[in-house]
Amino acid sequence: RATHTTKRMTSKVEFLPARLAIGTYEHTVSGLELEENKNIEEEKNDMKIAKLFRIEAHLSAVTSLASSPSSHLVASGSSDETIRLFDIAQLKDFSALYGHTGEITCLEFFGEGYLLSGSGDGTIIIWSGNPTWEEAGKIAAHKGGVLSLSIHPTGKLALSVGKDGYLKLWNLMTCSLAHKIKLRHVSTQVKWSYDGNSYYVVSQKEIKVYDSHGDLMSNLTLGSKILAIVPLGSTGQRLAVGCENGAVTVWNSDGTLQFQMEGHKRRVRALTMVRRNKESASTVLVSGSSDGQIIVWNTKTGKVITKASGYGRITCISSSLECSVQQSLHGSKKKTRKNVSRKNEKKIQMNTDSQVKSGLIKRKEKLHVNESISKKKKRKKLAKFQSH
Repeated sequence: RATHTTKRMTSKVEFLPARLAIGTYEHTVSGLELEENKNIEEEKNDMKIAKLFRIEAHLSAVTSLASSPSSHLVASGSSDETIRLFDIAQLKDFSALYGHTGEITCLEFFGEGYLLSGSGDGTIIIWSGNPTWEEAGKIAAHKGGVLSLSIHPTGKLALSVGKDGYLKLWNLMTCSLAHKIKLRHVSTQVKWSYDGNSYYVVSQKEIKVYDSHGDLMSNLTLGSKILAIVPLGSTGQRLAVGCENGAVTVWNSDGTLQFQMEGHKRRVRALTMVRRNKESASTVLVSGSSDGQIIVWNTKTGKVITKASGYGRITCISSSLECSVQQSLHGSKKKTRKNVSRKNEKKIQMNTDSQVKSGLIKRKEKLHVNESISKKKKRKKLAKFQSH
């Protein structure tokens, strides 16, 4: 298909108040803003949810959403195979992207000018908004379809999982496969931590957390199917999990449960982290459920701050904070290396990339070690049989 291009915003980017987008089975995308009373303490119910807009964005269910770091741009994907772009600052729909031939399963921005999309057709497309939104690269990623993708904070690497049961590492600079490993179970979600030093792999009721060396840090097994995860804190020291049974739980980095939050009657389809206001570093957790209810949670106490309903059957939620925290952390690392020579800077980057690759290779060796042992045993048995 031909790609529809459009001009991107050229004005100076300013960060907006706490805004988020919601997608539903009813084909709609809604823009919301969290309003806070600054004179009341954070622990109290001092926030309310204000609706900015609601539009029937697609011909079928909205399956994925992503927000840019500044909150200005929101991308929505659907089972109608299209991607729509919205300017949430000016509250208008301004573009549509065509390139996939299957359901859009995942979306993620890098900065204000790049967007990655994964689809049921098995491909990942890199979209560039410099100066117009168009296809910059296309990857044949997974047989059967892409289920989830996550961009490393450097913007040079990405992880993806698909229906073929593989976890794959991609070099986004060349649109090529850097490494792949076969998982024991099909994973439905993969996600880098904000600092890029670890990643989460979700499969049914299980979450495995690996460091960049491929070593297992923790393994969480829950009693219900996991539908959504989001790291909490600047480096993801804690993890919020939404489940099919309607529960929202928060886990510590060592795999212990901090608290379980009850509020939804039906499955929790989406989670996102939102800053209380644009001046504050304090954050809140927002969850969306198939019951049409949105709940804003205090991540320190696990208590409900505010809630709202009537949004339809929610499928996905996005906010700018996840993207901006991840990329600002990487940006802060760059600033500390101002006096480093170009040669040394290249070495640092090469070491970072090779560290991630070696970690995946190490995991592959671990996964297949039992298989190689069994093959050796079979050869020994065959040799003994032939000698007799």
